Amino acid sequence: MSPWVGVAPSVDSDSQRNQKRHPTLEDGVIVGSGANVLGPITVGKGARIGANAVVTKDVPCGITVVGIPGRALVRPAAGEDETFAPYGTPLGDLPDPIVRAMDGLMDQVYDVENAR
Repeated sequence: MSPWVGVAPSVDSDSQRNQKRHPTLEDGVIVGSGANVLGPITVGKGARIGANAVVTKDVPCGITVVGIPGRALVRPAAGEDETFAPYGTPLGDLPDPIVRAMDGLMDQVYDVENAR
């Protein structure tokens, strides 16, 4: 018997037939850049895996996993809005930074003119 049995996928590949060796990603899964999903695991529907996370265990539906090794984050409270926020950016009304700077300058001009 070869000393390499069970060490590499290409060695003794006959015994590995019909065995799950790769991850399964269900519908709506988001995997961040650089993340590693390793082994015969299942990532549940709507789950999220953070950038550079290393996941080696099954991930339930709707859970967010981050870190090395991958750990589940706390679920949002019931009734909280669960809309998708790309890159963690806020989704509300975002003021234009140039307009904010101009408003600040106008406030300074107003203060200088009224100080006389």
